[in-house]
Amino acid sequence: MRAVEDQTRAEPDWDRLVTGVLLVGLGVVWLLSSAEVVDPNWRILLPAALVAVGATMGLLAAWGRGSDLMGTGTLLTVLVIVVAVIPASPSWRIGDQAVRPATADEVQARYSHGVGTLTIDLRELVLESDLHVEASNGIGELVVQVPEVAALDVDVRVGVGSAVVGDRESDGFSARLETRLAGEGPTIHLDLSAGIGEIRVER
Repeated sequence: MRAVEDQTRAEPDWDRLVTGVLLVGLGVVWLLSSAEVVDPNWRILLPAALVAVGATMGLLAAWGRGSDLMGTGTLLTVLVIVVAVIPASPSWRIGDQAVRPATADEVQARYSHGVGTLTIDLRELVLESDLHVEASNGIGELVVQVPEVAALDVDVRVGVGSAVVGDRESDGFSARLETRLAGEGPTIHLDLSAGIGEIRVER
């Protein structure tokens, strides 16, 4: 009986072991990245970690052992989706940012924000040709306000959260909304993305 009890005590906690190894590994890479020792590609590292968790769960199940790695897998899945949406070189700006160009020439081709609310107000523009605007936000809200009569061609992607364009909405994980709205004059093309949060296009 004692031998069986000792063997039970000696059996490793695979769930904590795998989670610990992943956290230490990702932490070391993050530390080296912060120290500019390495330049990791998180779009590859995080899916690789997710594959490792899934493979471990499958092996433990094949051996007839229980597994409680679902929480770790869920967290990694969320991170994979977020990293897939956030631009490769995101802005680290924190807080609220409001942009109100008075003319089409003042509109930047691309806007980027880190954490907070980014508002792009295009309502005062008088367009003589199509306008292309790309904008992204890491965590928070991204609001684009457009002229009421403008024609729109919109592509919105959100890792975790919601996308709202007029009366159309998409939410949840990897939310995406592609739509065209009729209007007068040239078309405003919007390419919008966010990691976690909400994107709204308002007329």
